[in-house]
Amino acid sequence: LTTTIAIADNGYDDAALEAGRVFIYDRPDFASLWQLTQVITSPDFNDDSDDCFYYFGYSLEIITEVPELQYDIARLPTLPQFLFIGHPNMSVSGTTGVGVVYAYWRNGTTGIWDFIQNIEPPTSHIRENLLFGHFIKGCALHTLFISTYNSTGQASVFLYLYNITSSRWQYGEEI
Repeated sequence: LTTTIAIADNGYDDAALEAGRVFIYDRPDFASLWQLTQVITSPDFNDDSDDCFYYFGYSLEIITEVPELQYDIARLPTLPQFLFIGHPNMSVSGTTGVGVVYAYWRNGTTGIWDFIQNIEPPTSHIRENLLFGHFIKGCALHTLFISTYNSTGQASVFLYLYNITSSRWQYGEEI
């Protein structure tokens, strides 16, 4: 099973100040050296955007661990792997600083991380400077926790669940 690390350069300047990018390094086995295999930039990046300080890659999470009791160990290489990239200052529906988390799935054939979904906060929670995606934590390939942050220290944590039927991450509840 390939070992993967993701390293963010959320201050990378490419036409918009602080646009950000994420470097993916893989190591096919423990005897091999790390190899740069992919550079990911925001799928929403737009040279005309007003989102100059949105820090794509501010938070990262790769879910690859699978509890042995739930799955047959022989199937591990065929199970999905997910990468989540936080973009906490991104505007949503015209509101600045709301934030977005981008979900990627590792293509089992090519090994490349393919973008699959924008995860946004529930509509009822959208407000200026929410900073959704400030922190991301996933576990067991089916549960994802995404938190917000603001300068007053008031944070929210949102639970998202992976729907196997639709292959989408869906909002569950605020914790």
